[in-house]
Amino acid sequence: MQSTATDFVSALIVARDVRLSGDDTRRYSRDVERGRLVRVRRGVYLPTQLWAGMNRTQRGLARMWAYHLTAERPPVFSHESAARLHGLPLLPGVDERLSVAVPLDAAPKADRDLRRRPLGVAPEEVIVVHGLQATSPARTVVDLSVALVFSSAVVVADAALGGGTVSADDLEQSAQNAAIQRVSRKARRVLDFADPRSGSAGESLSRAVIHESGFPAPVLQQTFHDTKGLIGIVDFWWPEHRLIGEFDGRVKYQAGRFEGTPEERLWNEKLREDRLRAQRTSVARWIWSDALAPSLLVYELSRHGLPSSKHRLADRTPR
Repeated sequence: MQSTATDFVSALIVARDVRLSGDDTRRYSRDVERGRLVRVRRGVYLPTQLWAGMNRTQRGLARMWAYHLTAERPPVFSHESAARLHGLPLLPGVDERLSVAVPLDAAPKADRDLRRRPLGVAPEEVIVVHGLQATSPARTVVDLSVALVFSSAVVVADAALGGGTVSADDLEQSAQNAAIQRVSRKARRVLDFADPRSGSAGESLSRAVIHESGFPAPVLQQTFHDTKGLIGIVDFWWPEHRLIGEFDGRVKYQAGRFEGTPEERLWNEKLREDRLRAQRTSVARWIWSDALAPSLLVYELSRHGLPSSKHRLADRTPR
């Protein structure tokens, strides 16, 4: 039988439940010290061998299940926790604590590994994912559009739209929730900028940095042809400046299919770039480290002649 992301749930040991049966739970602390068990959160354990075989996503789910099994009432996960349940990408550095929705009049209390977020969540905005309650994908995007910085929120919104998880109408309906009207301007900026054509989280981050750095808006996913046929699809295209931008340094070709050895793929990519340059274009390339350090991306685009309303090349030359 095929395994699922939550196969571990039956193996979770909840000390409170064991204690109610009259058994001694002090042995669990000893087993943690001896390396036999892992404490998922206070009072909840998993066998070390099982934990070691779990990936990052499963470990995050285990922490949510651990809280779910020990909370006074079934929690509704929100914000970053809901995004993880929905499989939406989060940039490095976002809050790793669990986020749960609480009534609007509740104090926004934060524990070491838990944030209680006062939200006015309508019943139709709560769904069940992996057996846990969470804010709907649309509501999650809107909430993170308020809570995160612009670039991080754009990554989430683009992914939700591009993956078909939500529609623009879904986001609009959630944005109209009366409970978030006081902060709707920040959310509106993200929702108006979000674009389903972004091909990856890195492209979304790059597009947000490009926008905030004062560069002109690019055309996304532009297809190029020559007399031989399809050359490829590029991430960003500035036709007035004849500039192509590639986030990961690789032109997409035939719906992303790359065949052959690494050497053959590298050679084919060189041939594709030669064909692109023959179209009187130049190609700017950057990777994750550049997108995460905006000054590096600014420099890369500036040195290819792309004008910015905020930066000059001399101001952004890396030292």
